[in-house]
Amino acid sequence: MERPTLGWREWVALPDLGIPLIEAKIDTGARSSSIDVREVLVIENDGPDRVQFQIRLDRRRTVSAEAPIVDIRTVRNPGRGGREEERIVIKTHLEIAGQRWPIEVNLARRTRMTYRMLLGREALADRAVVDPGASYLLGMP
Repeated sequence: MERPTLGWREWVALPDLGIPLIEAKIDTGARSSSIDVREVLVIENDGPDRVQFQIRLDRRRTVSAEAPIVDIRTVRNPGRGGREEERIVIKTHLEIAGQRWPIEVNLARRTRMTYRMLLGREALADRAVVDPGASYLLGMP
């Protein structure tokens, strides 16, 4: 299958989390992907721990979601002077360019960031190519 070409920002969907459409910054300089969340609550149980959270889609809309915790990882945050932070990581499906595949996403506070989601190179490896001089090449789904 031919890999789609993405611009540096695109509209994507995360159907497992109830997100039909969210604007994402495509960032090949970032290894991992992240999404802006609020009200994070870890639920410990006999099986894999789960996390409940609110996803901020834009200034007015949020979505409630829950997912199993895949890992807790140390992430270097360039927006905070390169400080390292511990972040919860979940796995979900990404829909973009008429395709769907699983990705890992860390839960972060992206309050000061323009885009609620950052799509890093691990999520795109061998799936898409990026044209950094273009944006919204796929239009709105």
